[in-house]
Amino acid sequence: MIKKMMKRASAKASQTTKKTTQTKSKKASWKDLSQEELHSLIEKKAYELFEKRGYSHGDDFSDWFEAEKLVKKSLR
Repeated sequence: MIKKMMKRASAKASQTTKKTTQTKSKKASWKDLSQEELHSLIEKKAYELFEKRGYSHGDDFSDWFEAEKLVKKSLR
């Protein structure tokens, strides 16, 4: 699912925009995702971090912020 969303973001970002006679393409970016798609990616990554910590409770905010950073970095 994450790979599918990342492919979608990449596909959206690779769409070209025409400027007079030149065509310019954008790089994939997390900004090209809808809020729901971005939230879903972050949620899944945060859960992966929770799993890696052995399902230890109490660091949910840390997991979320780290996941947000990792997801946005991977979609730059």
